[in-house]
Amino acid sequence: MQRLAVTVLSLVAILASGACGHTHSKHSTKHDKPTPNERRAIITATRAEYNGTSARSIVISISNRSWARAVLEDAEPPQYVLLKREKRNHWSIAYMFDRGLPADGTCAYAPAKIVQELFRMSCPSWNALHARKADEKESKNLVSAYAKAHAARIKEWRSSGLRPLIKIERACISRLNASWATGSIVISGSPVGAQFFSRADDGRWRYRVRASNAIVLSLARCGGFNAELYFGTNAAK
Repeated sequence: MQRLAVTVLSLVAILASGACGHTHSKHSTKHDKPTPNERRAIITATRAEYNGTSARSIVISISNRSWARAVLEDAEPPQYVLLKREKRNHWSIAYMFDRGLPADGTCAYAPAKIVQELFRMSCPSWNALHARKADEKESKNLVSAYAKAHAARIKEWRSSGLRPLIKIERACISRLNASWATGSIVISGSPVGAQFFSRADDGRWRYRVRASNAIVLSLARCGGFNAELYFGTNAAK
């Protein structure tokens, strides 16, 4: 009986030790408080870029103090911002998104380890974040796809004497799914913004109004747009 009691007590001690260890791991932090100089520099950066809006809740990455996270509380709605130190004491905003939305878009602008430390989330693979630049032929085909999808409007312009010139900038092909592409359309010098395209079974590109979050994220960095602005379209991958 005494031997059984000792065994039970030993088991309790082991379980208690394990529980304490798990709790410590769960609450361990992956970021640090900014120094006074870092805080001042980051606040200066956000005020300069966002009409005097000051940064709050600033934290610095432990593994690389050239990365930080902050909140623009006075923005409507409040924004999370990812900041990068460009020079010794100069910070720039690498990415921002509504505070209530997922932080997925940060993966396209910062190393995975930094995102994990500052936002407590894991990033997808390299191919899921880095598209390739479209070649000249692909770019022309994307312009043709856009023009075909907007043929009625272009016909109206031409009937009124206008000769719209359609160009594409930062055309990219997704490495996550090579059947998807993006590009910023410019019509007679006026930017329309990032547009999406998918390649049909016949090999031709088609203009698409929407793309899945995964596709948007895979094209954002190469395409030069904020992924968060295009999330939530719920298109097929």
